[in-house]
Formats: sequence, structure tokens, C-alpha cells
Amino acid sequence: MAVEKDGRLPFLHDCHMVFRKPAHTDWYLHSGSNDHPSQKIGVIKTLTERVRRICEPSQLERDLNHLERAFGWNGYSKNEFNRAIRPRNSGGRPEKTDMHDERKGWACLPYIHGVADRIGRILEDQIPFRQNSFETNSNNPTRDLRSAKDKRDPLSAAGVYRVPCSCGRAYIGTTKRSVNTRITEHKRSCRLGQTEQPAVAEHALLDGHQICFGEVDVLHQSQRYSIYIVFISRLTRETIEIFKHDNNFSRNEEVTALNPNWKRVLRQTACAKTIEAPPTPHA
Repeated sequence: MAVEKDGRLPFLHDCHMVFRKPAHTDWYLHSGSNDHPSQKIGVIKTLTERVRRICEPSQLERDLNHLERAFGWNGYSKNEFNRAIRPRNSGGRPEKTDMHDERKGWACLPYIHGVADRIGRILEDQIPFRQNSFETNSNNPTRDLRSAKDKRDPLSAAGVYRVPCSCGRAYIGTTKRSVNTRITEHKRSCRLGQTEQPAVAEHALLDGHQICFGEVDVLHQSQRYSIYIVFISRLTRETIEIFKHDNNFSRNEEVTALNPNWKRVLRQTACAKTIEAPPTPHA
């Protein structure tokens, strides 16, 4: 039986090293890109740490030299590479003793070279409580590129919806199922004369109006998870939409309590809209 010697079997002459595909380009985060320096250093540290963990001692220097050349092609100087590959402190972070000394606030700043770091220092020095600042990239390709996925039909999701009527008023409701399913129930209630159901059938049958089921709008989409927080959030959003749409026939028992301070904000916001009734034709 073959016995392992020097970290390998006698009939296996391969050494452990980092594998790279033949088409590998050695193209990493460029030094001149508008990214935070910690992200650039993190790329170097991650790759060098991988080399130290995988490669055998005889191959360690070879792979480190390869990384040094690769990062040189990406605009990094030798000094920057050497500073980044310093061995990490394996002692771990010091234990937290007093929770009152922790940072109480944080600020997320878009990273702009020469600006974000100065603002972060000002926040740490001037604000009475200790401030922790984080930098994010201001330009993200995902913000400029369209998603390859097809857009989902809003009526197939749960959330808050609006059903208009021929009189100009509208019903605002919410559902944890798909809006299509809820609209089907409204149609059935109108057909069977179930006025004890939500106010759609009552308004259509007692007032003799025509409900425009083909013009349903989804005002807010929410998750379908049966979680208490999501449920309360959906009810609150329904109340906000009912308050924004003054000309509605939703029942009072369908409205949850809303803080008066929020009502003042909703009155002043530009997104508050009122559904106006169509002009009455002259006799």
C-alpha cells in the first residue's frame, strides 16, 4: 500500500496549487475604478489568502508572484500589493465589554473619491453621539441595465388595489392572495347579490352603478407570507391609500387607525391624489 510522504502519494506527482482555467484573464477590480479602497484591498487579500491556504510551500512563491503580476496589470503598484498581503491578525477582535460604548448611529454615503471620506470624518467629529459611516458605490451597473426577466402581471400579486366605478368613485381594498382572485370574488358577489360582502356589491346593487372591473389598479404590492408584520403593513398601506383617495366608498370598518401626524403629511404630499367624479350632463 502506498504511504503518503511529503504531503502526496508516490504515484501522484501533482502539487496542490490554485487552478485557473486556460481562458482566465486575470482581470480584477481596477485600481482606477471609483470604488472604496477597502474593496480594492479586500480583493487582493482574498486572493492571497486563498493561495496561502491551498498551495503547498513549494508553490506558494510561484502563485504569489503570479498575483503580483496580475494586479500590476490592473493598475496596482508593488507597494500597494505588499501592504495588502500582510498576514491577517489571527488574534480576533477584542471582546465587547460595555454596550453603552457602541456606536449609536450610522450613515450610508455614496462613495465619491475625496468627498465621502471627508464627510465621514466630519460626522464622527461633530455629531454629539458616535457616528458610524458606510460608503456605497454611487454607480451600479444593475441600476442602468434592464432586467432580463419578463415583467410580472401586477394583478397576480397580493397587495392593495383600487376598483373604479362608473360614478367616478372607487373602492380601495387589500388582499393576501392575488388581486385577480379577489376581483373574481367581487364579481361573484355582484352577480349573486351578496351585499353583506365588501362594499363593491353593495354600491353596485343598491346605487345601481356599473363597477369597472376591467380598470382595476394595483396601488401597492406586498409579500404573500402570512406574517403578522406583513399583515399589519398591508392594512396600514390600505388605510393610507383610502385617505389619499377621498372619493371612495370603502366602509369605515375596513380602515385601521392612522396617526394624525401622518394625515398632515399625506395632505401636503404631492403624491396624494383625489378621484374626481365626471361632470354631470345637463338635462
